[in-house]
Amino acid sequence: MYQKITIFLLVALNCFSSFSQSVEKKDTTDTRHTLKEVEITAWQQRKILSGLLSGKIKLNVAELNTLPRFLGETDALRTMKLMPGVLTTGELNSGFYVRGSESSHNQILLNGAPIYNAMHMLGFFSVFNSGHMNTFTLYKSHLDASKGGRLSATLDMQTRDTLVSKPTVSGNIGIIASQATVALPLGKKVSVYLSGRKTYLGLLVKPLTTKMTDTPVDYDFEDYNATFVFQPSEKDKVTANFYYGSDYLDIETGIYQTEGRIKWSNIAASILWNRPLGRIGEMTHTFYITRYKNRLSIS
Repeated sequence: MYQKITIFLLVALNCFSSFSQSVEKKDTTDTRHTLKEVEITAWQQRKILSGLLSGKIKLNVAELNTLPRFLGETDALRTMKLMPGVLTTGELNSGFYVRGSESSHNQILLNGAPIYNAMHMLGFFSVFNSGHMNTFTLYKSHLDASKGGRLSATLDMQTRDTLVSKPTVSGNIGIIASQATVALPLGKKVSVYLSGRKTYLGLLVKPLTTKMTDTPVDYDFEDYNATFVFQPSEKDKVTANFYYGSDYLDIETGIYQTEGRIKWSNIAASILWNRPLGRIGEMTHTFYITRYKNRLSIS
């Protein structure tokens, strides 16, 4: 009995010693793996509005599609009237009031050129094609010398000035008016933007007023934009802009056998040369011509 137990213990001890020796002889070399470079990127959400607390409100027109539309139109100027510090007296008033001033004390600039009547249809629509615009910036305070000449705020609008690589067409069809924008590349350094908007309200109003009243009314408005972008070098950019917009109102009275016609229009053209100067800032030269015309005739 004792001999069997002793032999069993000796056999177990020999097995344990051989196992421990084999473990001690195992190769424990440290193996390292080198990973390649890992790059993590993320998209930053673009803000529709910025600068609400600095006296300068900047509106990104490209993001206006996320906001509600008025009669199928995306109107940036109407959106500006909803901003803090900006007041309006009603839908039929085309002006806006900043810091208690009159609407005539504001300045509206299109690529540096003043626009004197910026609304259509008694204030329901602005004269700017949203598909042609890039940014709207409202300066409520801290105006610099380049935006002087008014007692109140300055609304600065900039058209699209980037080079495109392929032709694109965009637009929208509304209840009262429709617009379209075409972007065409003319080489690697030249691009052209063309936009147009026209209403078909006269096609509806004139037949109705002719049948229902003795005073037929005809109304029409249109807007056209053209932008030529030339970038001869990485730092220099030359932009030429043209805008034309007009309103037409025709009223006939059967009682007095008279007819009154009113037509008012805006024409603005500008040339901008922009060149950055590094940390100092940038240099911008602007040359513009603008005209507002109002014609009234009674026959």
